[in-house]
Amino acid sequence: MAEGRGRLRLLAFLAAALLIYALDSVRALMLALALSSLLFFLLRTPRNYLKGLLYANAFTLLVIAGLLFTDPIAHLRTAAVIFLKANALLLLTFALVLPAGLLELLRTLEGLGLPKRLVLLALLSYRYLTTLRDEYEKLKRAAACRGFEPSPSLRTYRTYGYLLGALTAKSLLKAKEVYKAMTLRGLEG
Repeated sequence: MAEGRGRLRLLAFLAAALLIYALDSVRALMLALALSSLLFFLLRTPRNYLKGLLYANAFTLLVIAGLLFTDPIAHLRTAAVIFLKANALLLLTFALVLPAGLLELLRTLEGLGLPKRLVLLALLSYRYLTTLRDEYEKLKRAAACRGFEPSPSLRTYRTYGYLLGALTAKSLLKAKEVYKAMTLRGLEG
């Protein structure tokens, strides 16, 4: 049942995203933004996703500012179209795709015919990136416990270099452990 709903959400997202992408009228995009906003609130999407919308809008506004800086009058309509499309697509993504989570999204994509190896590769990449992030946070906390405070100095750059080196060394050790575990299970490439 949940897989069917996930599949329906993903297909609805893809159809709506393609439609929004094809729109070029400011009025039609305003309607799309209003419908995306309505869907966002009707599906009771977590409100903390609005923070992500603000971060994404910071980038969008930077692009728009660059566009308007070159020729404000000629690019005003283009800037409005970019802003409306970006926000409509982001709200749609936050409402339909993100609440399912990565695991459910990958299962749905596999159910829609995405190769199993690609799904597993995405899943392992995600797991490995979160492991790297956690390891980096540990190393950063350890440096802070030793009195490290970032500043624009040679000492700071050297410390970050050491952190990166330690992270690389730990990554290599972890990769060797994973390889050994896979070999023992008969999953060698």
